[in-house]
Amino acid sequence: MTWNWEQPDWPNFTYDSGALELLEKEFLLRSGELIGAFYVAKAKLYERLRGKLNERQEKVIARMFREGIDGFKGGLKLAHE
Repeated sequence: MTWNWEQPDWPNFTYDSGALELLEKEFLLRSGELIGAFYVAKAKLYERLRGKLNERQEKVIARMFREGIDGFKGGLKLAHE
């Protein structure tokens, strides 16, 4: 395989967008399925933990879903509240 920067027309290369169209549609479909599965799992987790968490724990979980693990600095200590 030749790297992008090894192509003779780098960095002004061209490509056939039609050749990627089917792959792009499949990617979008599958990523939508994954996002949907995540939302279902998130709802199930919230339902399972309902009434068992204090307010701070609820904030931590909500922030984790909203910002991902990078939203936390220094373990589970909130970087900003």
